[in-house]
Amino acid sequence: MTNTPQKPKVLISDKMDPNAARIFEERGCDVDVITGESPDELKARIGEYHGLAIRSSTTVTSEILDAATNLKVIGRAGIGVDNVDIPYASGKGVVVMNTPFGNSITTAEHAIAMIMALARQIPQANDRTQNGEWPKKDFMGIEVTGKTLGENLEGAVVYNDDVIRPLSNPVYKEGSLALLRGNLCPDGAVIKPAACEPKYHVHEGPALVFD
Repeated sequence: MTNTPQKPKVLISDKMDPNAARIFEERGCDVDVITGESPDELKARIGEYHGLAIRSSTTVTSEILDAATNLKVIGRAGIGVDNVDIPYASGKGVVVMNTPFGNSITTAEHAIAMIMALARQIPQANDRTQNGEWPKKDFMGIEVTGKTLGENLEGAVVYNDDVIRPLSNPVYKEGSLALLRGNLCPDGAVIKPAACEPKYHVHEGPALVFD
């Protein structure tokens, strides 16, 4: 008699696109979508799962990791992994992965939309219009076509340099993004160093390669 290999079990504990469950199933996983649970409820349930897919609502603490006796991987649908105790997970052999490019187009479009809104003074004009005014001449804004962002912002007054910093006083002197190349990412990759602990910026030893 042959034993049928057990399918990996994946728990999706936060709301996400239904395609996520479908993709897991197509790759041979049993998937449960159970969202909105308390930490105690998740701790009581997590022991039977090999994979955990989260967004920002689920916080994976050391207590939950202790209860996750079969857990092999945590997948974060997004960039930040500050809601996962990464050192503790690594100590238990649980791989923590994120999806940094999953919302890159949305983020870029949102950033451009915000820049355009500021250039045309839309928030301020909206406030005045909501109060019954029509101050068209007060909000002429600036045209961005044919100019760089620096040229458009030349002479702008910064009221809080902890929020908007000049190049001489950046939040991260090393830069906010890093471009990677090598045998593990032959097509290149972009990472956000600020999204992970500094001790993970350098790695010596065997690499974990995933399909």
